[in-house]
Amino acid sequence: MNTFPSFFRVSAPTPPESPLNFADVPLDLTSSYSNMSYSPSPPSRTPSLPSYSPSPSFTSECRKNKTPEQLKDEAYRLKRDKNNIAAKKSRDARRAREEATKEEAERLKHIVLILKTENEMLRREVEHLKGSIKERQA
Repeated sequence: MNTFPSFFRVSAPTPPESPLNFADVPLDLTSSYSNMSYSPSPPSRTPSLPSYSPSPSFTSECRKNKTPEQLKDEAYRLKRDKNNIAAKKSRDARRAREEATKEEAERLKHIVLILKTENEMLRREVEHLKGSIKERQA
């Protein structure tokens, strides 16, 4: 059984009940290149590699490693999204304040109307009482 070099530490071995028990697998990485042709002659312009088309999982893995430009774009997008949320929250709060102000104005108009009516009734009562006092004095 091949083992890893001493400087390479494996943090957690695969449990024996796991279907992926790598203890019996030889550590021979050269077998993966068996389908490529190798010639000791100088390299030609066209490589002799087999045709390659990336699988969807490979392309999604490539997208995980983002370039600084992609990170800048992502940070910009994140800032824009946060700003859009904050702007919507601000607009909604302003609309709520305006609606509350309108409701308060309507309530105060109603109170003013009630007070004006009450004031007019009291004025009429005062005038009536003044007339009653003048009649008694005469």
